Amino acid sequence: MSQTLPVWAIVLIVIGAICLFFVLIGLAYLIFRLTRKKPYEDIPTTGRNAAHASKNYYDKQELEISAIRSGQMLN
Repeated sequence: MSQTLPVWAIVLIVIGAICLFFVLIGLAYLIFRLTRKKPYEDIPTTGRNAAHASKNYYDKQELEISAIRSGQMLN
């Protein structure tokens, strides 16, 4: 004698499995983001001041490059 689950229980189990799947993907993505090396860490790519900060960063790089070319080293 086998008992079958009601339909609402099966629906809840399926919804829970889908949610768990997305939570695990989110956790994996978060761990990936927090542990990888970022060579461009000091350039903000999001937020209110992203364009401004990015421009300042590249202006500073240009200054350093031109100083190195002209023989003056910046601190």
